[in-house]
Amino acid sequence: MILNLSKNDFKVSFRDPMMRAFLFMPLLTFAVVRFGWPMVEAGFPQAADYRLVVLMWACMQVCTMFGFIYGFLFLEEKEDKVWSALQILPISTFKLIWIRLLLGIVVSTLTNFAIIHWGQLSTFSIFKELLLAFHFSLLAPLTSVAIAGLASNRIEGLAQTKVVNILAMIPGLVFFLPYKILHVLALIPTYWSMQTMQAAAIDSPGFWMYYSLGVAFYVFCVWWLSKRMQRDIT
Repeated sequence: MILNLSKNDFKVSFRDPMMRAFLFMPLLTFAVVRFGWPMVEAGFPQAADYRLVVLMWACMQVCTMFGFIYGFLFLEEKEDKVWSALQILPISTFKLIWIRLLLGIVVSTLTNFAIIHWGQLSTFSIFKELLLAFHFSLLAPLTSVAIAGLASNRIEGLAQTKVVNILAMIPGLVFFLPYKILHVLALIPTYWSMQTMQAAAIDSPGFWMYYSLGVAFYVFCVWWLSKRMQRDIT
C-alpha cells in the first residue's frame, strides 16, 4: 500500500506544473551549492565565511520543497473530498498522514545527505552528515502539515508557502546580528537545526543537546499540526 501510495503521489505531483517545478528545485539547489557558490567565492573571497549558512539554506530549501508538495497534495485531496473516501480503508487517517510524512522525511534525508556530503561547503564525519541530513529533513513534514493544517484551500496554501519559507529562514539572523535577544527565535524549529549544524562544524559539546531538543520540538510541532489537520479533513 505504501508503494502504491507514493507512486500515486508522484504521478499527481508531476501532473501539476507548479509541483513539477518543486520536484526539480532540489536539483537546482544542489547545483547552486556544488557549482554556483565556488564561483561566488572566486569573485568575492570574503563570501567563504558564509559557507555554513549557505549549506543550512540549501538543506532547508530542499525540505520546504518536498513539504510544499505534500502540503498541496493534502489540500487538493481535502478540496476534492478524497479523505472522506479514504476513511473506508483499514487504517486510521492519522496513520495514513504519518506514512506519507515519513516518506517525505526519507527522501529529504537522502537529498540533504547528497548536498552535505558532495556539496563540499563543509566537512563532517559520515555519521554526523547523516544525523544532520535527518535533522533538517524534519522540516519537510512540518511544512506539509503547516500548510495543510492552517490553509483551507490551495489559494490560501500558496500564501502559506511564503510565510513558512520566511519563518524557516529567520533564525539565520543569529549568524549575522550580534544580539542575544535573537535567540528567542528558538521558538522556530529551524533554529535548532541551524544550531546543531553550527555545533557540529566547531565540534561543540552542545551538539547532542541541540540535536535532541530540536528533534523533540519538531516532533511535537508536527504532531500538533497533524492532529489539527486531521480534524479539518475528517
